[in-house]
Amino acid sequence: MQEQDKPPAASADALRGAYRLEVHALAVLVLLTLQYALGMANNFWLSLPDAGEYEAGSYFVAAWTQGMFGAHVVNGAIIMIALVCLVARACWHRDVWWAVTAFASLVGVGVAIAGGVRFVQANAVSQSAADSFSFMMSWGFILAFWGLVARFVRFRVEAASATLSATLSATLSRTPTGSGA
Repeated sequence: MQEQDKPPAASADALRGAYRLEVHALAVLVLLTLQYALGMANNFWLSLPDAGEYEAGSYFVAAWTQGMFGAHVVNGAIIMIALVCLVARACWHRDVWWAVTAFASLVGVGVAIAGGVRFVQANAVSQSAADSFSFMMSWGFILAFWGLVARFVRFRVEAASATLSATLSATLSRTPTGSGA
């Protein structure tokens, strides 16, 4: 293989940047998993006041006094900030796929947060009104979680494809062509 036929080697800075984006996204996935666990714990053990007992604004105060709800809200805010930073880092490194998937996850977290706020407000009126917003939170989580997982899968497929392509190319370049001796 001649020198001009070789693909350009990835720079060390580009590889470090891709690795840092991957680590950042993995940390967000861990936070999202924690958020899911906190949400399920809140679903089972959070006792919100009866409908009509508080006005909508003071209902948040009543919910906030319970530790798991506060941890759920704070973790959600941390996830939102981490995803904004991930989108910014992906744009800085000019990695379109990380930027797109991180932005999709950011939209998912925004949907989940909007559903959560509406859930608490609707719960102040009636539990049945809050169910649709609980569903909205779950779909926001699904979008956020699988948006990042999809990028990890694509990243692995790209790496495997590049390795296979390089192996085949090297093997084929060593295979003698023609049937002569």
